[in-house]
Amino acid sequence: MSEETTEVYHNMEICATIIFTVEYALRFYSCIESVQDAEQLSVSARWRRRICLMTSAACLIDVVSLISLFLDVCITSNIFRGVVSIRLLRLFTLFRLERKHKFLSPIVTVISNKRRELGATLGVAGLVLLISATLMYYVESGVNAKFSSILASMWWGTATLTTVGYGDIVPITPLGRCLGSLVAFIGVGLFGLPAGIIASGFADAHRAKSLELRHNSADHLEARMTRMMSVQSEVLAELQSLRTQMDSMLADQQRVLTLLGAQKAQQMGG
Repeated sequence: MSEETTEVYHNMEICATIIFTVEYALRFYSCIESVQDAEQLSVSARWRRRICLMTSAACLIDVVSLISLFLDVCITSNIFRGVVSIRLLRLFTLFRLERKHKFLSPIVTVISNKRRELGATLGVAGLVLLISATLMYYVESGVNAKFSSILASMWWGTATLTTVGYGDIVPITPLGRCLGSLVAFIGVGLFGLPAGIIASGFADAHRAKSLELRHNSADHLEARMTRMMSVQSEVLAELQSLRTQMDSMLADQQRVLTLLGAQKAQQMGG
């Protein structure tokens, strides 16, 4: 890179290092807030709890990323090859995205859910590889020195089944070429199976997520309806209580009017 480009890149790394360092320091200080009864802990207990929380796997990845960034900022020369190689640790910064965006979790979940199907496909692939390598060894070993053993034939089988075709080992007999063509066709179909299995796993995961969202929406709606009915019952109870109080007040007023009428009639009669 040119000197100007290198300087721009170096300045960008300095800014990124400062931002990540400040962010890590703030998380280190505020991570105790997620603990219940944090205000009741002593100062030493708070620091012990901070250290315990910040030594988790995700936080250790952040530490490794920060170390690599500091090394990249401090070391500008390629003389110290051994130390410069530690810069590769900054690739761990990519794992920081997992905590925010969770882009690896769906893949791990799908592979875990489809591990039996993927394992069966891998077993079939290994069986086909072993059979094809053995057959090719017995077909080509007499006239082709490159097929010196079954292991060497397995290298050819791996390149053929995966449709890579490096070309360093190729059959030269007609029967060997026919066998190689058959193995290549089998490889196209065989290694298409994992893609279909994983695609099916993603479809199942998407369907399960949709059902979960619908279920959560239904539960949320049911909870809201329950709260509304509870509020309605409370309002009706309050109205009934007010009605009872008003009836009692009207009865009291009626008795007072009756007494006043009786007293007035008594006074007029006297």
